[in-house]
Parts: sequence; C-alpha cells; structure tokens
Amino acid sequence: MSSFAYLKNMPVDYLKIDGSFVRNIADDQTDLAMVSSINQVAHIMGIETIAEYVESDAIRVALETLGVDYGQGFALHGRRHWKICCRSCAPRASRKTC
Repeated sequence: MSSFAYLKNMPVDYLKIDGSFVRNIADDQTDLAMVSSINQVAHIMGIETIAEYVESDAIRVALETLGVDYGQGFALHGRRHWKICCRSCAPRASRKTC
C-alpha cells in the first residue's frame, strides 16, 4: 500500500502497470482485480495508465475492457492508444495484432 501513498503525492501524468500484474490477467482473477484497482485509482487521480506485457489478444481485450489507456507488448507493437490501435487494424481483418 505504500506505493499508493507515493502515487498520491507524486505529480505524474502516466502510471505504468508492471507486467508481473498484467501477464496473467486473462487467467488469474487476483491479477485482474489488482490491475483493475490500479487503473481505477489512477483514473480518479486524472492519471492515464500504460500496461506492460500485452503479449496476447486475450490480455489486450481484458485491458481494453478494464479501460486501461495504453499498452506495450508484442500484441501491440509498442505503446498505442486502444482506439488508434483498433482503427488501424480494422482494414486488415486477417491480422491478429496491430
């Protein structure tokens, strides 16, 4: 919980969610709840979130559903906003990643 105390007092625009929380969110309810909580607190504070380790479409969909703003990982090819990523993929329906 000390991490939340640091966050509360730091003037930041972005919060990166560590890949150790992200990598199993498609299969682990605890990791999903932790990422959701981190994302909710950040958004209440006006901070945008970036998830590391977006390595599969299942992880990407889970993060998008939670409302995480950005992602990094092989499933995305770098940091992109979900809306931009999805728009750029729409014409290429046969591709699995952006």
